[in-house]
Amino acid sequence: MTSVAYVYAIVNRVNGKRYIGSTIQRPDRRYHLHTSRLRARAHHSYKLQSAWDAFGPEAFCLQTLLVCSPTQRLEYEERCMALASYNIVMTPTAVGTPRRWIGHVKKVRPPHCASTARKQEWADPEVRRRRVEGLKRALASPEVKARQSAASTGRRISKEAVARSARAKWRPLYCQELQVCFLSQAHAAAHFGVVRSAVTNAVKQGCKIQRAYTLQRI
Repeated sequence: MTSVAYVYAIVNRVNGKRYIGSTIQRPDRRYHLHTSRLRARAHHSYKLQSAWDAFGPEAFCLQTLLVCSPTQRLEYEERCMALASYNIVMTPTAVGTPRRWIGHVKKVRPPHCASTARKQEWADPEVRRRRVEGLKRALASPEVKARQSAASTGRRISKEAVARSARAKWRPLYCQELQVCFLSQAHAAAHFGVVRSAVTNAVKQGCKIQRAYTLQRI
């Protein structure tokens, strides 16, 4: 366990408003996580997200307010929150981000689609029983077995098809600056310490990770 903790502020240099937080990581790494979520329009604080969209990234900077022990982190963070304008909840807790802002983040229901409807139908035991029996009857037919055997005889999968399948599954990325290939978006996100959506946006929009690294699909 780390021996120090930090209380930091994300400051709007235009109007002086700020977001207060604390971390046991380096403040710059925590700030990078905030900015990644803000660029992906997925930050938990809608106040900070609205200000970020209105003023732009150049209007914000990081300030380290104090260094303390991890046991005092939440106490000092709550004291500094008297200066906050972009925080949603003014009482920090030790349970972490997913629970701290519970109730303030809107949950978006997935759109209804044909696959969802099929899953709901499959959950019905009677529907599942009828479909399984129908498949068993079809596969018991000699004609069906003969067609399946003829279709699979002599089939060969080329190396190009295997490579395409692997690329579709892992979606590897290449970083020109580091000259490193990442097997997937998850590996790239873990290496740079950002959320996976930030990697996706960097690839689609051509922006840079940590303002220095570009990623492209291979």
